[in-house]
Parts: sequence; structure tokens; C-alpha cells
Amino acid sequence: GDRVIEAAVVRGKAGETPTTWHTLIDPERRVAATQIHGITDEMVEGRPRFADVADELFRQLDGAVLVAHNAAFDLSFLEMELARLGRKLPPLVVLDTLGLARRVLALGDHRLATLCARLGLTRARSHRALDDARATWELVQRLALTADPSGHLRLGQAQLLSRRRTPEEHEGMLRRL
Repeated sequence: GDRVIEAAVVRGKAGETPTTWHTLIDPERRVAATQIHGITDEMVEGRPRFADVADELFRQLDGAVLVAHNAAFDLSFLEMELARLGRKLPPLVVLDTLGLARRVLALGDHRLATLCARLGLTRARSHRALDDARATWELVQRLALTADPSGHLRLGQAQLLSRRRTPEEHEGMLRRL
């Protein structure tokens, strides 16, 4: 029953100042989990509904690599909202910084807050779309340089590093160890 209440896109190329797009969204119901993200019913009152911003959101993502921390979580919300509209998620190129951090950094905790603190990345408010998107923008660049200090890490390589192992791959790895 949860709904999207905020969306943000930070778009650009490494080394350049990115552009941003952000909106609060009226979930057409009471806001849940205010204690986590700080968004209240009053803040979303009168804001556009997801149906009103979906086209602009996907225009913002058109031709871009969608980089998200725990991408499956964010994509599940987009899929749910689009299903309510009788639409499907368009094809997207996705890179998950959670998976990438698990492979590139030897930390026990890979939450976005922990990674930001450990790497000195700025994040004004946790669990707010624009602040999380900006932090993820910085994080993916840092992880790419950590994975390949020469700066030549390709998207396909980063995607392979970021994906979860299949149960068969995991079992095979355990057997080899």
C-alpha cells in the first residue's frame, strides 16, 4: 500500500556539474513512515500525483543510466505506480551502487548513510529523494575509481560487479573455496 511521495533525478557526466529535477508527489492517501523521511501530509497536499509526473520523470531518465542505491527497491515502487496507471516500466539501463559497494569495498555495512560517512560524501537529509540522488551521484563516481583507479571502468563491467550472484554461482564459489 505504500506509494511514491517524492522523486528526484541527478543527471550529468563525471567531472561536470549535474542537472537536477525534483518533485514531491501527492500519494492520494496519508503519508506513511514520516519518521524515516520527514515528509508530512501537509508537504504533499496539492502536489502533483504520480500520474501527473510520470512522463516527465521518464523524460528525465531517457537515455541515461539509472544509478540507484538498492535499485531493486526503487524500481519496485516505479513498477507498482506504473501498474496503477496500466503502464509498464520502460527499458532502463540500471547500475546498483549497493551491489557495487559490496564488491568494491570491504565493509560490513553498505547502507548509503554508512558509505557517505566513510567516504566523506555530503548528504543533507537521509531518505529524501534529491539528497539521496546527489549522494548516489557522488558515490558511483567514487566506487568506479575505487574499482578501477585508471578511470577506465566501463558500464558493463560496473554492472557485472554490482549484480548479485545467482544461487548456482554462490554454491560454485563455496565449493571452490
